[in-house]
Amino acid sequence: MKNTLHIYCRVSTEIQVEQGHSLEAQKKAGIQRAKALGMGIEVHLEKGKSATKDDLDNRPVLKKILDDCDDGVVKHIFITELDRLTRSPVTMYFIKKILMDNGVMLHTTSQSINLLDEEQEFFSDLTALLSRRENTIRAKRSKRGLLEAVKKGKWIGIIRPYGYKKNETTGALEIDEEEAKSYKLMVQLSLEGNGTNTIAKKLTEKNIPTRCKTVLPNGTKTKNKFTGKLREIRNQDFIWRPGTVYCILTNPIYKGERRYKGQTIDSPAIIDKALWQSVQTQLKKNKHYSQNHTKKHFFLLKGLIRCGRCGSNLYGKIKSDERIYMCSSKRAKSCGLRSVNLDRFNKLVWEVVTDNKLQIECLKKELQSQNADERISVLNQNYKGLETEQVSINKRKENLIILFEKEKITIEEFEARNKAHVKDKEIIEKQLKSVLTELTVLSNKVTQINNLSVDDEIKAQIGAWSDEQKRQFLNQKVKNIEVMWSDLYKNHAISITFEAGFEISKTIFTKGSDQMMVFDDKELITKGIHQSVSNKLVTTPHQKLCDAGF
Repeated sequence: MKNTLHIYCRVSTEIQVEQGHSLEAQKKAGIQRAKALGMGIEVHLEKGKSATKDDLDNRPVLKKILDDCDDGVVKHIFITELDRLTRSPVTMYFIKKILMDNGVMLHTTSQSINLLDEEQEFFSDLTALLSRRENTIRAKRSKRGLLEAVKKGKWIGIIRPYGYKKNETTGALEIDEEEAKSYKLMVQLSLEGNGTNTIAKKLTEKNIPTRCKTVLPNGTKTKNKFTGKLREIRNQDFIWRPGTVYCILTNPIYKGERRYKGQTIDSPAIIDKALWQSVQTQLKKNKHYSQNHTKKHFFLLKGLIRCGRCGSNLYGKIKSDERIYMCSSKRAKSCGLRSVNLDRFNKLVWEVVTDNKLQIECLKKELQSQNADERISVLNQNYKGLETEQVSINKRKENLIILFEKEKITIEEFEARNKAHVKDKEIIEKQLKSVLTELTVLSNKVTQINNLSVDDEIKAQIGAWSDEQKRQFLNQKVKNIEVMWSDLYKNHAISITFEAGFEISKTIFTKGSDQMMVFDDKELITKGIHQSVSNKLVTTPHQKLCDAGF
């Protein structure tokens, strides 16, 4: 049987495809070399990272090849050039030691290298060092070139500062007169004593477009990092935010000082330095006033509550006549979520999170509704079947190589059938991952039931906890709390997602009452549709139920 030439193809982010180093080009060169050597082939593709961070931790394909060298499976490796392995002298030494210990030959497009030969070993070391040096020089030249371009006034980047535009010919920053007017309005409002919240609101009221409103005419989509839900933002929904205003007002570019890589570079100024400094002084006054004159209050659920309508955070607000959690969208353009009574909401969440029996009941109902035992059995069978299919695919790949080695099929036929095998393998691996994920989720829920059953001893300590200890406890147990509002029933709904991966959802409590109502259908709450809901409505004082049936 012929020896196998293991073709290692790699492209780093610094090498351009048009230079002839694409993965496809390397693979073809390896196949031609294998023919010249009379060897079979095994192709290994890897998209590497920048050579400035060249180690084996981000090179899983090469790491696997080296493991196979230790196992005696790999005896011949092809690379178009020695620096395809690594440009790092340290990493090269490690790789070379493995190859030498196992008598592995290196092959390039023009030569075969026996590392046990002293002269050839020296040549490989010299090549690695020269490649490393070349890479370092290229990186320095690139950085120096960017700095020189910036010093000449060019804008390097995609998002330009508000109030500026990019000259299409020279690439230099120029003042955008329309946006500059809006910037000067921000300056004026700030010097009049308005905070960034007020300035953002006034800009929105005047229909002054934000940068997103200008560059995203069709809007965009954003994913809530807590719930994972996608939310579409229409162009008309882009509004000014206090944080955006603050970043603009504190950016020194507007006084003609552009910061780049720790250096200050002259740029077109919209206002003079004295006026810009006055704005900074006023911003500090506003901050000082806010810190010293705003009474601090404790909010038990701070940072945990999200709006079910727009995905924004809810924040606490306490005044003499109201104690509420309100959606942060109300600071500018409200999404329509009604504010929720702070004390009643705190009490409800605390009771649910500390009620282990309720959590166990919900988990059991959820597992029962999913036919967990039967489902786990099916998943285990599916996993074994997929593993068998994976072995079969690998065997077919081996047979394909044998056919190619015996010249029963052409290189074109080999590549076409090998491509199909790779696709089949990717599908199987994806299915295996999906099955394993579902198995893990179900198993974790079963484990959580057992953990909750022995967690009652904590309840004896809760009575002596401080407010801050209670908040820390909630942050450990709860991942996210979603709040919704039913326009039909004029009630709030909450969904508590626990860090352990389960959810207690859709408990609705009546405004101005201690009674609570529970619906079984998730969609009916948010859409306000009342069909088939009236007969599911349950009204009992302080009754906490979960609707695990959906």
